[in-house]
Amino acid sequence: MSTSIVFMGTSEFAVPSIRVLHEAVGIALLITQPDKPAGRNLKPRLSPAKKAALELGIEIYQPERIKSLEALERVSSLNPDILWVAAYGQILPQALLEVPGLGAVNLHGSLLPAYRGAAPIQRAIINGDKETGVTTIYMTARVDAGDILLQRPELIRDEDTSVTLGKRLSEIGAELVLESTAVIMEGRGRALAVPQDESRATYASVITKAEAEIDWSLPAGRIRNLIRAMVPWPTAFTYRAGERLRICRSEIRPDCGGKAGEVVAVSEDGVLLATGSESLLVTELQPENRKCLRGAEYVNGYKPSLGEIWGRK
Repeated sequence: MSTSIVFMGTSEFAVPSIRVLHEAVGIALLITQPDKPAGRNLKPRLSPAKKAALELGIEIYQPERIKSLEALERVSSLNPDILWVAAYGQILPQALLEVPGLGAVNLHGSLLPAYRGAAPIQRAIINGDKETGVTTIYMTARVDAGDILLQRPELIRDEDTSVTLGKRLSEIGAELVLESTAVIMEGRGRALAVPQDESRATYASVITKAEAEIDWSLPAGRIRNLIRAMVPWPTAFTYRAGERLRICRSEIRPDCGGKAGEVVAVSEDGVLLATGSESLLVTELQPENRKCLRGAEYVNGYKPSLGEIWGRK
């Protein structure tokens, strides 16, 4: 028996699932966010999901509002068996969730009920977690609160950024989407699904630019976690002599004394700064309107001095 699938996704996180699901079962329609103007010329920027769909020959639909009657009628006209959602970017109305005969299912980048919400990967890194994972759930009107179908854990590596961890989770998630689809098509999905433990639920709110500013009074480990989590956007930042300076990569070093944010050593490896606990060696930096520089390039070009205090004044 053939199965009709509509897939909703926008970011890079959705792309591996789109590829493997289309190859294995077929996707009748991809729903993604409208193209957004970008760059100096404000040329429309296609979402990663749309680029994949164009390459694979999948029909594409880009409604401004997924809660519109037009969107509901478009999806309903296909009589889909399964509606898959992965990093789409809008909250779906209950009427749309009720359209697919076998259910609306979501791939989420955490081990639910931990980190419901928009930024589970970044929040796990910021909080210094050692493990995360991916989860498939039957969707309900409450965001990320539906019954759990399948889960797969994944260790967070010490060098992981949101980019590297997100890529790994997206690939593991694609495998889980295939496995979940097979279970649903066999008619075993609802029986296997289990309710989430509400007492263990935590939330991963959207990342803001303001929280990317470094507080040098925090321990070096927490600052490094923030730097890793804020790659590629919005990128952790501080101020040097009033100018904004993005911090792209860092390493923890033993405590060398000094005030929070004080430059305590300068070398070809980068700039060593005092924090609330231990020191932090900044090895990649990005001055305003420049590319990210390695430590040696920044030291040679911008001449940081011992005793300087970095941070907002």
